[in-house]
Amino acid sequence: MTYVLEDSIGYWVRCVTRSIRARFNHNLMQAGIEVTSDQWAVLVTLYHKGGQSQKYLGYITMMDKTAITRLIDALEQQEILMRQQNPEDRRENLIFLTNKGKGLYRKMVPIAEKTLEEAAIGIPETQMAACKDTLQKIFRNLS
Repeated sequence: MTYVLEDSIGYWVRCVTRSIRARFNHNLMQAGIEVTSDQWAVLVTLYHKGGQSQKYLGYITMMDKTAITRLIDALEQQEILMRQQNPEDRRENLIFLTNKGKGLYRKMVPIAEKTLEEAAIGIPETQMAACKDTLQKIFRNLS
């Protein structure tokens, strides 16, 4: 049996991930928003879950400690988020969106939705649902 890269699910997942990311970043730039797709993942998480630890944000975005620290530092400099000491564990900071960050999130939602709509052109909802279900099963198998 010969391994063909283009027949691999991993190859296509990577291609789709890169394409969606590139399109989202492009759409954000077109809208004059200087935030990346990686930063977007942090904004979404904080908007919906409130204050979170840096460790959790690294986990949810699949970024290592150094990368998530740089990302948080950059967003903090832009006053999009802020660090506050965790009242339950003084060794840890919790990360929160500022009002500016919440406003930015609300501006970005339509751009994220537009990007996903562009990705789904010509694909019936039932196929999209089956695709998501399959990818979630693959993820669970490997986690």
